[in-house]
Amino acid sequence: MPGFVDNSLQVGITPRDLRRSMHFYREVLGVNYEVPLVTSGIVLHRFRIGAAVLKLAEGISAPAHNPAGGPPAATGLRWVSVDVDDLQAIVERLATVETSFVTPIMADESGTRFAIIEDPDGIWIELIQQVQSH
Repeated sequence: MPGFVDNSLQVGITPRDLRRSMHFYREVLGVNYEVPLVTSGIVLHRFRIGAAVLKLAEGISAPAHNPAGGPPAATGLRWVSVDVDDLQAIVERLATVETSFVTPIMADESGTRFAIIEDPDGIWIELIQQVQSH
């Protein structure tokens, strides 16, 4: 049976304010911006996060309000997790710019460290630094 290709996740977001979201992902988070893709009159602004792609859609009517608050606030996609190589440095940089922190750096039972921030549309971005096994 045909299957999924490894490292192929792409996530699309319809932002309320494209300019604000573009600024957040490009300038605040520092995610690599790729050439936009135009399809059926919609512009997909693509950001490369490791092997994954996050797309901001331009040309789709967005609802006037999307509740902030991540998973507890609404159904649908509300949370994206990404592995990072230096959580402390990223969090320190984000603390110097307009960033809404949901949780500061914490660790789970295995010692994996994470912090959660919120994008302009209320979607949580979990930044994870995996425990290095020796």
